[in-house]
Amino acid sequence: MCDEVAKISDLVASYLPREYLPPFIDGNMMGVAFQILGIDDFGRKLNEIVQDIGTKYIILSKNKTYLTSLERAKLITQLKLNLE
Repeated sequence: MCDEVAKISDLVASYLPREYLPPFIDGNMMGVAFQILGIDDFGRKLNEIVQDIGTKYIILSKNKTYLTSLERAKLITQLKLNLE
């Protein structure tokens, strides 16, 4: 799960200039980075999205089912829409 959350965090971080973020980011570090930049609400929202996707991944894994490409695309689209 940590790998999946890290991948999602990297995707989200790709929308921002790298000089504003630490070299390695997970959901929590990203929130901290945004708070340092004074973007508290955005950082909080971003963490909620990453945690929500991570939770869905855990639930699906426990049920021995995995995200299909369509489900993955929907989550990525939701993530992109929430960033705009």
